[in-house]
This record gives sequence, C-alpha cells and structure tokens, in this order.
Amino acid sequence: MADLMEELEKALLAAPSPAVALDVVNSFLLAAGIDMKARLPLLELQAALADISEGRTNPILEKAAFESGTSSRPIFEQQHMPLVAALVTLAKEEGMALGEAARYVASRFNQDTQKLLNYRKNLLSRKISAQEFETYVHWRLEFRAQPVKKLIARLAPLATKKE
Repeated sequence: MADLMEELEKALLAAPSPAVALDVVNSFLLAAGIDMKARLPLLELQAALADISEGRTNPILEKAAFESGTSSRPIFEQQHMPLVAALVTLAKEEGMALGEAARYVASRFNQDTQKLLNYRKNLLSRKISAQEFETYVHWRLEFRAQPVKKLIARLAPLATKKE
C-alpha cells in the first residue's frame, strides 16, 4: 500500500489537476477494494471533467442559478484564501513582521502580496463571509503548533492553483 501511495502522490504532483486528483482517489479506492457502485459518482465526475476539457458539455457540470446572498467568488478561492491568511497570521505570531510574513506566504502560494494583505484585513474586520472567517480560524487552530516555514513548504505545492 505504501508503494501505491507513493506512486499516486507522484502522479498528482507531476500533473496536478482535478481530473488527475480524481484518478488518484479512484485508484486508491480500487486498490482498497471499494466496490464499483461506491466509486461510481467519482468516476462520473472524472468523465465529466474529461468531457469539458475536450469541449463537450456534461449535465453534471452545468452551471446552476446563482443564489442571492452567496459569495460570487469561486469556491476554491473561498477555501484557499482563509488558509493562506491563517499562514500569514501564524508566521507573524512566530516573529515575522506582517509585511514580511505576507511576502513570504504570498511568494510560495502564487499570490499578490497586497491582495493577500487586503484580504486578511477584510477577513479580520469581518467584511468577508462568516464561513470564510470560520475557515480561517479552523486553519489557524489546526496548524498553530507547527513551525510555519515547514508547514508552508509542505502545503504550498499542494494548495497552489496553477493558472
């Protein structure tokens, strides 16, 4: 199983994409003996992503009507930015100046330093959704006991969205 995990991690790091990530998860579930019926929704989603990448439409990925009162920012950003903001806070708590912490984190997560500082400021003043603030608090508590530079080195390659 360790060999499989290493092989799957290499595949994911070599070509990080949602389709590859689903393929890695499906391969792991198959190796773990998970029944096809239980894996079918992931396989359907993987096929839908392949359809989209090849120019076909797929009903699984059709855009739903926008709900009033929800954030217009993409979900990835709503989940990712609180993590990055929490890492800035943790770096600051380890002794870095705020600007230095923001530059350090931003450079490793492919973020604009000033946008990251503005996001963090708005988040902490509660101008961003309560859900994002809760996510920020979660990550800050989850990672508070870990050395921030080692944590960032481990997370950045996995959490950075490739443009």
